[in-house]
Amino acid sequence: MAAKKSLEGVVCLNHPDTPATARCATCAKPVCGQCAVLGGDQVFCSGVCRQNGLDSAVVVNDIMQIKKRGDFRRRVLLLLKLIILAGLVYAGWVYYNRHRDEIDSKVKDLDSRVKSIDIDSKVKGSVEKIDKSFEKLDKAVKD
Repeated sequence: MAAKKSLEGVVCLNHPDTPATARCATCAKPVCGQCAVLGGDQVFCSGVCRQNGLDSAVVVNDIMQIKKRGDFRRRVLLLLKLIILAGLVYAGWVYYNRHRDEIDSKVKDLDSRVKSIDIDSKVKGSVEKIDKSFEKLDKAVKD
């Protein structure tokens, strides 16, 4: 909340010889006790400012209600997503426990197939081809 402006040495908007006792809740103009227009628990400088303040309060309250409904909907959707995610994790865990031997054998088979790939010989062959290409290029540049 913004800090309230001090009224020390401030005079009324309508009575320059009278010290101000409050500031208008709408426009922040200083007013004395005689000029103050009360609206609920707030002080205003005029009936127009009072009406504008009350109208603004209604609009702000409506906006806050809409925001609260939106926040609630977002929380409900997040909760539903988490429930669905938890259900999927649980279903995967149950499936794995029911088919553990089959899954483990497939993983071991895949692991052995990956390990059996001779990457070193493929890399060496590629490196040799690249070296030959560079040799040809060097020879062509020299000629």
